[in-house]
Amino acid sequence: MPLHLSTAQPARFSDRDREPVDDGALIPVLDPGLGVFASVESLAAGPSELPVAVRGRLVGPVFAWPREVYGRGARGDQAVTSVVGAAFETLARDGLPANRLLPAIRMGRGERAMLDAKTVRERASWGCGPDLAAAGEHAVLEAWERRAVARAWAERRAEARLDDSGEPTRVARVLDWHRAQGRRVSSLVLERAPPVVACVAVPHDPDAPALCGVAAGRTVAAAWQAAAAELHQVHLTRCLGARTGELRGRHGRLIAGRVLGLGRDHVIDREQLAALVAATRRAAAPSSLAASSQPIDAHAIEVTPPIAARFGRKVVAVVLAGE
Repeated sequence: MPLHLSTAQPARFSDRDREPVDDGALIPVLDPGLGVFASVESLAAGPSELPVAVRGRLVGPVFAWPREVYGRGARGDQAVTSVVGAAFETLARDGLPANRLLPAIRMGRGERAMLDAKTVRERASWGCGPDLAAAGEHAVLEAWERRAVARAWAERRAEARLDDSGEPTRVARVLDWHRAQGRRVSSLVLERAPPVVACVAVPHDPDAPALCGVAAGRTVAAAWQAAAAELHQVHLTRCLGARTGELRGRHGRLIAGRVLGLGRDHVIDREQLAALVAATRRAAAPSSLAASSQPIDAHAIEVTPPIAARFGRKVVAVVLAGE
């Protein structure tokens, strides 16, 4: 698929300066006749205050990976925006040229660089948004999150536990629902240097898979809330929880020893995750974790597919400096 490549810099942005986004404007993308989605499934469990999830199967060869994308949101239209963004990111990644140098921008500095497509394909994180700034922010936080997870899993340690008494309301709603199902939920800090990377995990039941939600955020509240929402999304999209509340794989698959993430299993297994949680004894009050608006040192490349541009969306690939 041809891409629109640009050296435009994903600039810093303020929510006050941006136009409101119409979450319903992307609903037409779900139409199978458009050629993006073959099918879309909406999932929800628990009271209406909990996040909803959407799983979409993309048009294309059934043997290609990944052909399923996921989205979530506080409302259905937000979940649609999320899953459509994930689809556009996948199409952009699929459409990267095999051997080519791509023009990039050093985020926050404006310096131009060239990255080979293989490096971008193997190391980049992806973001979709209504403009380059939003897409770049999404992608760079995703990259920061992935690096923090890789380090924590390799070192088998997290930096600290998050104090449950400091849970923001939206976090508490999600985690209290899972606790009511008899699950022990742990909240950890994988990276405390801003941006904060939070991890919310359910690793304690030996007869079930461990669920894991991870997210980076400019504030601890944003990271914690996104990690809790991802945990619930993993529960909805990877387990039978939407119908039975049980932590079993779809179609009865045996997944007791795995750590289920969004789309794929984590390389760490349930016992290793439980040991990591048990070994993390230092507590961190949310107020002790600093917020940050500083740019992250990374290279950004606009890789917007034509179908995304048609619906007013941008896609950015980000490679952290030094990777």
